[in-house]
Amino acid sequence: MTLIDIKPFFDWLQVHSLVAGLVTCVIAFFECLVIVGLVVPGTVFMTSIGTLIGIGVLKFTSISLWAIVGAIAGDVLSFWIGSHYYERTSTFRLFHRYPKLLQKGKTFFEKHGGKSIFVGRFMGPIRAVLPFIAGVVRMPYRQFLIADIIAAIAWVPIYMLPGILLGQASQQLPPDVAIKLIFFVILLLLFSWLLYASIKSSIQSCYAWFSHLLNKQIAYLWSFSCHHQRFRSLASLLIDPRFPESHKQFTLALCSIFLFLAFLLLAFGTSFHSVATYVNEPIYYFMRSLRQPTLDKFFIAITELSPRVLCGFWAIVLAVLLFKRNFWTALHWGILGLLNFGLVDIFKYTIQLPRPHGLMHTPAGASFPSGHAVSSVALLGFFAVLTVGNYAVQSWRMLLYGLILFIVFLNLFSRIYLTAHWLTDIIGGVFLGMSLVTGVTLSYRRKRQRNAFSATKLGVIGFVVLFILWGANLIHEYPQQLQNYRLYVAPKSVLDIRDWWQHAKQQKPIYRMNRFGKPIETLNIQWAETLPNIQHHLEKRGWHTLHKAKFLTTLYQLSLRQHDSFTPPFISDNAGEKPALTMLKYYQSTHTLLVLKLWRAHTQFSNGTPLWLGIAHYQKTWHLQFQPLQKSHVVYLASADNLLQKDLQLYRVKRVPLPSAHTAMLLISRSH
Repeated sequence: MTLIDIKPFFDWLQVHSLVAGLVTCVIAFFECLVIVGLVVPGTVFMTSIGTLIGIGVLKFTSISLWAIVGAIAGDVLSFWIGSHYYERTSTFRLFHRYPKLLQKGKTFFEKHGGKSIFVGRFMGPIRAVLPFIAGVVRMPYRQFLIADIIAAIAWVPIYMLPGILLGQASQQLPPDVAIKLIFFVILLLLFSWLLYASIKSSIQSCYAWFSHLLNKQIAYLWSFSCHHQRFRSLASLLIDPRFPESHKQFTLALCSIFLFLAFLLLAFGTSFHSVATYVNEPIYYFMRSLRQPTLDKFFIAITELSPRVLCGFWAIVLAVLLFKRNFWTALHWGILGLLNFGLVDIFKYTIQLPRPHGLMHTPAGASFPSGHAVSSVALLGFFAVLTVGNYAVQSWRMLLYGLILFIVFLNLFSRIYLTAHWLTDIIGGVFLGMSLVTGVTLSYRRKRQRNAFSATKLGVIGFVVLFILWGANLIHEYPQQLQNYRLYVAPKSVLDIRDWWQHAKQQKPIYRMNRFGKPIETLNIQWAETLPNIQHHLEKRGWHTLHKAKFLTTLYQLSLRQHDSFTPPFISDNAGEKPALTMLKYYQSTHTLLVLKLWRAHTQFSNGTPLWLGIAHYQKTWHLQFQPLQKSHVVYLASADNLLQKDLQLYRVKRVPLPSAHTAMLLISRSH
C-alpha cells in the first residue's frame, strides 16, 4: 500500500470532518460502556485516530471534543445501568463468568472512594466497570459527573498521545515508508490486543498451574530430603524453627544455587566474549547518546553510593550489632560483607575485563562484576531482610522494600548511564549479590534470635549512617567526579585547507550514527566556513533556520496546531548529538522540503576556519501531502546535494565520488 492508494481516503476525511468526529465519539462511547468496553479494542482505535491527528489529516481540538463527549456519554449510561439494575448485577452473564472482575472494581472503589472515577479512567481493566459500580453503590450523581468530566478531559489527550507522536515522528520518513510503518504499528497493536484477549485466561491458568506444580515439586523434594537417610542431616541444617514444616528454606537454597550458577555462566561467557556480550556496545553507545548535564549531576550523586560507602556502612552496622551482643545477626552480617568484597575482588582479578572507554578518567580496576551492583544488592538487600522483614503491617513493609529497591535500581542504572560499566557487569553483579542475599538469609533463619536488637532501631541507625556516609562522600568527591565522568572529547586535529581540498579523493565515507553506534547514512557535506556565515549566506537565498526547541514545547505547539506545516517537528541527531545548524528550503512546485543539517567536525584548519560535516536531503512532509491539491504532473527534483549546490555560487564546490558508499560528497570552501 502506498500514499497514492490511500490519499483519496485522507482527502475525504478532511472534507467530511464531522463524520470523523462522530466515529470518534462512537468509539469513545463504546470504549467506556460497561461490558462492551471490555471487548472493544479502544487502544487500537484511539491510537489510529491520534496518528491521523499527528499527520495533519484530522484536527486535534475538534476530535478531542468529540472523544470527550463520547467518553462521558458512555460513563453516564454505565452509571444509569448500575443505579437501576443493581439488584440483578450478579445475573449479568459477563460478571457471572468473571466474578473477580466485578469484585476487583468494587474493591478499588471502596478503597479510593469518589476519586476512583478519576484514577480508574487511566486503568484499562476496570475503566468500563467503575461508572457502573458507582451507580450500584448509589454514588451522588453530581459528584460522579464532576469527577467523570474532569477525568475525560484529561484522559482523551493522553490516550491519543502515542498515536499523535507516531504520526509526527513519521514526518522524518518518506511518505510511502511512513505509511507502511504506521500500518505496521496499528496492525501490531490490533494483533497484540486480539492475542491478549484470546489467551489471557489461558496464561493465567497456565501460570497458576505452573506455580502450583513448581511449589508441589519443591515441597516433594523437601519432604524427600527430610525423610531420606542420607539427606536428613543436611536437610536439618536448613530448617527454620519458626516454620519447621515449610519448604521456604529449601526454596531459598535452590535460588541461591541457581543464581550463583547463572553468575558463573555469565562470567564464563563474558570472559570469552560470547553472545552474552553482544548487547554491551549498543547499550554503551545508547547511554552515551542520552548524556545530559542535568542528568549527569543527578546520576553522579547516585553513583557516589559506592562500595567504599557501603563498606563503611557495613562496618558500623556490624559494630552496633556486636555492641548490642546480637552475635547471630552480627555473624551473618559480617560473613556477608566478607564474601561480598572478597568475591568481587577475586572475580575482577580473574576475569580482567576492561572497562568501557570514553570518560575523562576511567575508573580503576577491572569491569566484571560491578562492585556497585554486588555491594548494593547484597548489603542493602540483607539489611532489608533484617529490618523491614519484621514489620507486621504489610503496607509499611512493602513501602520500605520498594524504597530500598528503588535506591538499588538507581545505583545500578547510574553505572550504565555514566558508561562506567558494561550491561553484563551489572547483570552479573545482580546475580552474585542475590545469590549471597538468599544464601545468607537461609542460614540466618535457621536459628531463633533471642534478645534481638529492635528491627526499627536497627533500621533507623542503619539508614542514618548510610545517608551520613553517602553525604560525606559527596562533599569530598563530588566536584572531582563531575570532571572524571565527563565524556572524553578527542582534541581537534589541525589540517591544512589546501591538503584537505587536494586530497579529497583519498577520504573515506563518514557516516551519521544512530544512538546504538550503528551507521545510518553517509554525511555528504563537508563545509569549511564559520557557522554564522553559512547561515547568513543561505538565508539570503530563501532558506530559513530551524531553531532548537525543547520536546515539551514542541508537543504544546502540536496540541494547539501552532506548528509550522512546512517544518518537521523532530530533527534527527548524530549519535545523540543534535545538529549545530538545521536549515530548510521549501519548493512550491513539488511541495518538497530541502533539509541541511551540519555538525561540528573534530578537525580545524590551520588558518582557524572550522570544518562542518553534514547531510543534505529532501523530504515531503505529511501535512503537505494531505492538503487538497490541484492535480498536476509532479516532476521530482534532482538529488539534494545538487539542489544545494545551486545556492553556492559564491563558494568553491568540489564533488567527490564515494564508490564504497554509492554516493558523492560535496566539499565547500570560500572562493579566493
